[in-house]
Amino acid sequence: MMPSARSMCTHGRIALVTAALALAASVGLQAQPRRAIIRGDVWILGGDPVAGLTVTLSAEDGRPLRQATTDAEGRFEIREVGPGTYTLASETGALRASYTVTIDAAPVVDAPLRLRIPGDGPLLVVAMPPDDFERAQSRLGGEILRDLPARLQTRALPQAIASLPGFAEEDNGLLHVRGVDDGVLYVEDGIPIYDRLDVAFGIPPGLADLGAVTVTTGHTPAAFGLKAGAVVEITAPPASEAWRGQVQGGSGSSDLAGGAVSGGGPAGTPIDVFASVAGERSSRFLDPVHPDNLHNTGGVAGASLRALAAPSSTSQLTLNVRAGRSRFDVPHAEPAELAGQDQRQRTTQSSQSLALRQSVGAAGLSLAGYHRRIDGQLDGSAADTPVTADSSRRHDRLGLLGSATVTPGRHTLTIGGEVSRVAITEDFRFAVTDPDADDLSDAAAAFTPARPFVFAGDVARPQWSAYASDRFRFGGFLIDAGLRVDHTELLVPTTAWSPRVGLALTPFSPHTTLRASFNRFFQPPQAEHLLLSSSEAARALSPFVNDDDGDDGGAELLPERQTAWELGWEQRIGRVTLDIAGWRRTVENYTDPNVFFGTTIVFPNSVAKGTARGLDVRLQIPSVRGVTATAAYTLSKVEQEGPINGGLFLEDDIDEIGPGVIFTPDHDQRHTASATVTWVQPVGRWAATAQARYASGTPVELGDLDDDDAEELAERPGAELVDFDRGRVKPRLVVDLSASLRVRRTSWGEIGIAVSVLNAFNRAYAFNFGNPFSGTHFGAPRQIRADLRVRIN
Repeated sequence: MMPSARSMCTHGRIALVTAALALAASVGLQAQPRRAIIRGDVWILGGDPVAGLTVTLSAEDGRPLRQATTDAEGRFEIREVGPGTYTLASETGALRASYTVTIDAAPVVDAPLRLRIPGDGPLLVVAMPPDDFERAQSRLGGEILRDLPARLQTRALPQAIASLPGFAEEDNGLLHVRGVDDGVLYVEDGIPIYDRLDVAFGIPPGLADLGAVTVTTGHTPAAFGLKAGAVVEITAPPASEAWRGQVQGGSGSSDLAGGAVSGGGPAGTPIDVFASVAGERSSRFLDPVHPDNLHNTGGVAGASLRALAAPSSTSQLTLNVRAGRSRFDVPHAEPAELAGQDQRQRTTQSSQSLALRQSVGAAGLSLAGYHRRIDGQLDGSAADTPVTADSSRRHDRLGLLGSATVTPGRHTLTIGGEVSRVAITEDFRFAVTDPDADDLSDAAAAFTPARPFVFAGDVARPQWSAYASDRFRFGGFLIDAGLRVDHTELLVPTTAWSPRVGLALTPFSPHTTLRASFNRFFQPPQAEHLLLSSSEAARALSPFVNDDDGDDGGAELLPERQTAWELGWEQRIGRVTLDIAGWRRTVENYTDPNVFFGTTIVFPNSVAKGTARGLDVRLQIPSVRGVTATAAYTLSKVEQEGPINGGLFLEDDIDEIGPGVIFTPDHDQRHTASATVTWVQPVGRWAATAQARYASGTPVELGDLDDDDAEELAERPGAELVDFDRGRVKPRLVVDLSASLRVRRTSWGEIGIAVSVLNAFNRAYAFNFGNPFSGTHFGAPRQIRADLRVRIN
């Protein structure tokens, strides 16, 4: 008797887990929580160790995070410290000591403190300063993110990342980086997330769960792969020595209501726990497709639990569990509003991970297992026009990963890998309800409510990766060299080798650093509706297929391959840092998904090839009398060359993008800039932030339109926000303001309020307009938000 499909699936999972465990036992698996133990001792300079002294670990902005007490021999230890730069400080009487420490790859960091009288020689001793590649990264603290003005808390993280050099923000928090569409790899506590996290397709992490955020856009170590744009590493807040919590509630424009509760502390001698619950709702949940914000009410809720255990002095065990759900209306235009269209979407997301980190002398070993699942459902309505659609999709990823790191001499050697099983299930249908609608192809119009287009499919395929890297100094150079190999079966079996080399040199003075890097990237197609986009059914609707030979487009979706070059220059002038980077990327099978007919679902497609090049500038001014400032600017240009493969196209007006046709894609944003100024009252209760963001405008597809279509486009609502002579959406400058006040501080905690004014000058703007790939979306007018915060010690 033949085994059932369910039985085969079960045996397949068992085989996968068995193989993954075998691989994990033979090699350390990919980079997993880069959280370290800080160990040190406190001595009086030239004298004896000091017992019973408090050592305080503080963030870069001076905010105290953790404390430890020295033992009889002056030793102390602080565990579970995420990547970043911190200050350790201690004092007794007139003696003081401070020490700057950077957490990167080493599992254990030594931090000796030597007490001395202020003025008797330098107080600050730098043990592990950020190296030349780390200084090129951007870092955001969780407290800073929580204080930035944001209309919705779920938009705060992508909005903050979008203010960094190299990034451009599109509608609904979608990020483009250095010409890459949705190429951001999020890594939460060492666990990679390959799914989209913008609010229309996933659920971003809650602000209470953010301890530190590190963003890499230039040279990327070999430990990170399967995404080609940037790496965003997120670490949880450090464990607390005592139970602490926070309650926050907010309200504002567009019927906004939201709240969050978080807290944690020691749950026993070797165990610390942290949990959070958050939710919000608004009648302007997404960026609408009509200036009047039609049909746009939605909400999101999420919860997380994190437990940290220390079975021994050299090991850490971390459990993370997350769950979330969003439900929202699908925004639509005026004809659909008049017809009574009522499409809705819901998304559920869950993840679990268990990670073990073990220190063996100066070596570090890690192993982690994870599971992540996303379900998305689009429900059409009886009044949909001109197209009705229903969609159900599920992505289920089960994986193991980890790494082994040793530091012989001046070298930091790392090997690792990852193995996973990706299961995709899709059900989709559409029908044309208005046969007289413009721009629909004859092939699409043939599907009616009586005879709809129907697709169903499921697949489960493996993916695996392995890498080796070494970071070392040779002469005056800092070198990071690695080699990565990735294999995917989604859906075309493909293996890629990706060398990564970064060089840094300080040639003239210790305040000047030159960088150069060469990186190869490999990015499998996006999982959203991948089966349908790669199917013969979609190919039959593709306007890019040549009926004679079938070689012009519409072929199977292949993984994206990129070659990236960067030249960088960092200049430190006193405490001010200026960083300039020129970059260029050449791409094959350029990922660029298309939005399906005004809905909130996408279908992956790829363009044959393309190039992206640009210049990033970043200026950082550290705190002076409580004022901190950062500024960023990016000049970029993106070009792509047809034909197009994959996707699901119902229109017939984009078939001019054939072989050899060079065009400007929808995410080409020539100029972006941002500036953020934060003031914290040195001795007082006030804090304030001002942030300005500028974008020069995305392209409007006018080249292939005849006079009638161009005239129709110019008469659409919101067309005044388009410069048709320039062929782009008009530039936008958005200024956000926020202020917070600590109202009361008591022995049990403190009470504070915060007020934000978003788009303070009430500028009308559009993210995109009439684009066949990204559609039309408008930004929010002036919005006001007020929050009450209660912190409990």
